[in-house]
Amino acid sequence: MLKLPRKAVSCYCCQGDINTGVPESDLQDAEPDFKGMSRIGYDAMAVGNHEFDNPLGVLREQQAWADFPFLAANIYGQNSGERLFEPYRIFNRGDLKIAVLGLTTKDTAKLGNPEFISDIRFTDPVAEAASLVPELREQADVVIAATHMGHYVDAAYGINAPGDVTMARQVNGLDMIIGGHSQDPVCMAADGTTVTGYQPGDVCMPDVQNGTLIMQAHEWGKYVGRADLVFKDGELRLESYQLIPVNLKKK
Repeated sequence: MLKLPRKAVSCYCCQGDINTGVPESDLQDAEPDFKGMSRIGYDAMAVGNHEFDNPLGVLREQQAWADFPFLAANIYGQNSGERLFEPYRIFNRGDLKIAVLGLTTKDTAKLGNPEFISDIRFTDPVAEAASLVPELREQADVVIAATHMGHYVDAAYGINAPGDVTMARQVNGLDMIIGGHSQDPVCMAADGTTVTGYQPGDVCMPDVQNGTLIMQAHEWGKYVGRADLVFKDGELRLESYQLIPVNLKKK
C-alpha cells in the first residue's frame, strides 16, 4: 500500500502468485482470493509465475473475478506476438497521475507448467522497462513498477533471472519498485545495509538504488507494506516505511 499525502492519495498493489499454496485456493482456482482482494480494494496486480500453474483459460476467469487489472509488460503470445496483459495502467488520484507498470520474472519460462506455457513468451523485463519508462514519465507524475522479479541484495541474483535491484540500476526514471517473488521482507538500515533476522516492528528503510525506492513485504500475506510519501513541486519524498504484521499475537 502506498499513501501519497496531498489530499490523502492512496494506491494498493499486489505482486502476484495468488495461485498455489493452500487448499482453499488450489481447489477453487483462487476464486476466494481474487474476490477478497477486490473487496479490500486493490488497484493493480503484477502477474506472478504461479499464475501459470493453470491453463490460460483459468487465468482469464480469475481476471473476470477481480476488480483490478493484471499487469505484465513482458508476457506475449508466442504466435500472435501480442501482449497477453495490459503492460501498465495510469491512475488518476486527485490531481496526481500515477503510472503502475507490471513486470514478471523471465524465469517463469522454466518455473511455469510446461503444458500451459508452450505458446507464451516471457521477454526480458529490464529491457521492457527501459523501453516503457520514458513514455510513462511523459504521462505521469509518479512511475511505479509492480514486479514479480525478486529482490536480490546488491544485484547478487545468482542462478535466478535478474531482479529489482538490477532493474533499478539499469533503468532511470522509476520512482518505486514494489516487488515480490523472492519472498523477503525488504528492510534496510539507514546506512543501506540489510537488516538481518528481521523481527516485526524493526525500523526499516526501503532499498534505494539509482534513486529508486525498492520495497517488498515478505510473503503469504504476513505483512502489509506501507510507504507514506509526499509529492511536492514535482519531487517525491519518502516520509515513512513500515512492514505491518497482520497476525501479530503480542505488541
